[in-house]
Amino acid sequence: MGNDIFNIAISKGWAIWACVIFIVSLIGCVVFLYTQSKIKVDENIDGSANTKGNKWDETLEEYNNPLPAWWRNLFYLTLIFSFIYIILYPGIAVWGGIKNWTQWTQLVNEAEIHENKAQANLSKWSALSVDELSQDKNAMRSAKLLYLDKCARCHSADAGGFNDFGYPNLRDQDWLWGGSPKEITFSIENGRTGVMNAHKDFLSEEQIDEVANYVLLLAGRDFDSSKANAGRDTFNTYCVACHLQSGKGNKLLGGKDLTAGNFNWGSSITKIKEVISNGISNSMPAQLPILGKERSHLLAAYIWSLGGGKLEEESNSARTSCGSNPNETAKFYFASGKSDLSNDAQSCLKMYVEFSQNNPNSTIVLSGFHDSIGDPVYNAKLARDRAIVLQDALINAGVNKLSIETKKPENTLGSGSNAEARRVELTIN
Repeated sequence: MGNDIFNIAISKGWAIWACVIFIVSLIGCVVFLYTQSKIKVDENIDGSANTKGNKWDETLEEYNNPLPAWWRNLFYLTLIFSFIYIILYPGIAVWGGIKNWTQWTQLVNEAEIHENKAQANLSKWSALSVDELSQDKNAMRSAKLLYLDKCARCHSADAGGFNDFGYPNLRDQDWLWGGSPKEITFSIENGRTGVMNAHKDFLSEEQIDEVANYVLLLAGRDFDSSKANAGRDTFNTYCVACHLQSGKGNKLLGGKDLTAGNFNWGSSITKIKEVISNGISNSMPAQLPILGKERSHLLAAYIWSLGGGKLEEESNSARTSCGSNPNETAKFYFASGKSDLSNDAQSCLKMYVEFSQNNPNSTIVLSGFHDSIGDPVYNAKLARDRAIVLQDALINAGVNKLSIETKKPENTLGSGSNAEARRVELTIN
């Protein structure tokens, strides 16, 4: 407390001393100008100009003349301006000016004016969906400035991220916690914390090397096949809770989709082994307390406009393509990594149930296919499981089990896009 009183006394003393110096200096300038304007300099007796007696370069001399009137008057105006300024504004330490102006009050006032203008746009933009807002050019110009201020230090100015530090690319479709507009907004508002435990305490270096090669297999990169096959069982024992057996990741836990081939901490086998061995921990702070609801919504739209995230598209969901009659091939499509039938599957099955009951000698043939993402062994099993699910649905609907045949295709990899490949085909023999 004593030190505080001493510091206050010292600061007030210096403030008063500064004011005295300022006032004396101004008065001194006025007196100096006045006295100098009254001095008259006479010419020499011989009529030559009166000089200070100094010479440079043989002929260069300094005249002993009074200040020019224009310069002297300009100096007076400067002093008058100084006095007026000091009266209006805080130019000396003990006087705040009659306008009571400070840099802080000006900043607050200007920020309030800006916020009032911005609020009109924010209210309008918040009524739009993320997808609709992402197409508004004016909104995206404002959103880019917001992104550069709040997000660029971690995710880079172009949203490409910094892999060496584990900061993800926001322009791709590989999102740990889901990349739909709703999920992106939730991540921005509430933040995320992801942890992968270290495995070096219960896995040998050899096992870690094998699992790393299996991860490379899932990612579609070059791998050692013998090590990858050995690492499959270890992966299915220790890693499936977060990454699922398919390797696509459990987004409820922030599990990485290993089949996407993107690794935030580096994609070399050395880096992958290091992450498996030592684990990682990443945290994104919640932005809702900082940005508010409307600006978080605007920021989500900007990230969406860059191509980041992905909609829960119909092509990535279970669906059914049913023919107009039983002689046409019906196709039952499945979501990635899933074996659940679509909601409209039952209406299609009804036609085949009636046909089978009316034609007991016919056979319903089911053939399952999978996409090209992930472990081929797991995918082949998943294709069979999907055919079994459809077989059970037919039996439950009234088809004789003996009238159904599950036939493994010569090549279980389906044709077309990945969404087209994940299917079971139903034909009649």
